[in-house]
Amino acid sequence: MAMSAPVQARMGNIRECFAQAMLRSSTTEGRAEFELETTGRAARVKVTVDETGDPALIGCMKSSLARGSFSSVPRGSRAVVGLYLSNPIAALKKRMAEGQPTSPVHMLAGGRAESEGGTQAGDIKFRVTGSAYAAKTIEGLQRDISTQLAGLLDCRRKAFRRDRDNGGQVELDLKVRAGELGHGPSRSTLKRGAPQCVEQWLGKLNASSLADADLSLAISFSQQR
Repeated sequence: MAMSAPVQARMGNIRECFAQAMLRSSTTEGRAEFELETTGRAARVKVTVDETGDPALIGCMKSSLARGSFSSVPRGSRAVVGLYLSNPIAALKKRMAEGQPTSPVHMLAGGRAESEGGTQAGDIKFRVTGSAYAAKTIEGLQRDISTQLAGLLDCRRKAFRRDRDNGGQVELDLKVRAGELGHGPSRSTLKRGAPQCVEQWLGKLNASSLADADLSLAISFSQQR
């Protein structure tokens, strides 16, 4: 119990380690386990289980735990920290490979259509809307965004790096023309770095097979507590 608070204080840094790992590979996930022994103000950390297959991720999390403040914990105390790293992008790709349905396009009143998606934990949600005639383009863009969520996780990290807001949203108007994706200026309730990150992230999307359409994209970030 005494080691719980110092370990919990490092969870933000550990999540950042995982976000960076997902940027390197969208399939990274798995279980990791660390044994901690306090040495005074700090702790020695030993890796006991690594099922992630990512040495850089394990090294980052180990270093983060070692930098914890354990001055209030008796010297020589031991604890095991187990982490199960669930990757929503890897899970989505698996469902798509198995032919399972992802988020469908919904028809709205007034000849409009939309499709939604996001991470399983709900820390990122997005919605693509447009004319009902653009349903195929909406569906294609939704699928592509769902496989590129790692980039948005990085934007979310930047959005909450220095503040404690409960969440925020970035909205953009998109244009698909001749297989190219363009966008207008972003409208956002977040700090400037997050909208800029989202605009750069849009360059990773592949619209080469999509029909011309005018769309709207809304991305919501929530702050983990």
